[in-house]
Amino acid sequence: MTILYRLFQIEEASSYSDLIIRFRQDYFDSYGHDLKRYFEPNSLRAEFPDSVAEEDPHGLDFSDLMEERFARFLREAYEREIISMSRAGEMLNQSIMEMRALVRTWKEL
Repeated sequence: MTILYRLFQIEEASSYSDLIIRFRQDYFDSYGHDLKRYFEPNSLRAEFPDSVAEEDPHGLDFSDLMEERFARFLREAYEREIISMSRAGEMLNQSIMEMRALVRTWKEL
């Protein structure tokens, strides 16, 4: 629904209700059922088993991406002076010396 609303916002459809009706009808025509609250669509892995790799070729795990995101949020909070360097270090499990080195690398980028 979020994507449909965004399409409506960028003027890809004349009215939001028409867009929803058209989407629901097209989905029903394609899959033979609707998307009521009780129905969960198939995952991409179930729909296209050969197109989704079993393992990431770079060895990344979902948790790697979460930690990277967390560190990015911490950096933003530190740069906006919402948190101190020592607090950011506590949250990243780094000493104050390690944090100073990390902050220097941020400034170099």
